[in-house]
Amino acid sequence: MIKSNLILTLLIILTVLSINRNSIWKDEETLLMDAVTKSPHKARVNNNLGFILYKKGNLREARRYLQEALQLDPFYEEAHLNIANVFVLEGLLEQALMHYQKAVQINPSNPKTYFDIALLFLKTGQKDRAIEYLKQALFINSDYTKAQKFLEYLENSKR
Repeated sequence: MIKSNLILTLLIILTVLSINRNSIWKDEETLLMDAVTKSPHKARVNNNLGFILYKKGNLREARRYLQEALQLDPFYEEAHLNIANVFVLEGLLEQALMHYQKAVQINPSNPKTYFDIALLFLKTGQKDRAIEYLKQALFINSDYTKAQKFLEYLENSKR
């Protein structure tokens, strides 16, 4: 009798714990909020939460977590790229360029960063600079179709 009551009590406790834990796994944002609460000094967790918030359009909160990630690890390429994307959407193009360039310093062999810089220069009306960065992206990866097509378009529109 005592053994079955102990098993039943243990089963109830584990069920309650499981239900509580499942609420944390509701979605990525909830899971990452929990992770940041438990591990606030991990750059990757802050970056991942910032990225999810960016994707949801919550730019102010995204920026907050991405800045925290960069405080924790100033050489975190992905966090620089993510915060640059946030700044682009906020219209803060100089800050975006600064973070894209920092990402290039950290990893000069990422063609997508050059592509993103090219898009930024096109937004500011600097077509020649955009072309220059697209050529750099293609120098790194000559099969980068998106960069090839964009470069062709820009060069044809110059004529």
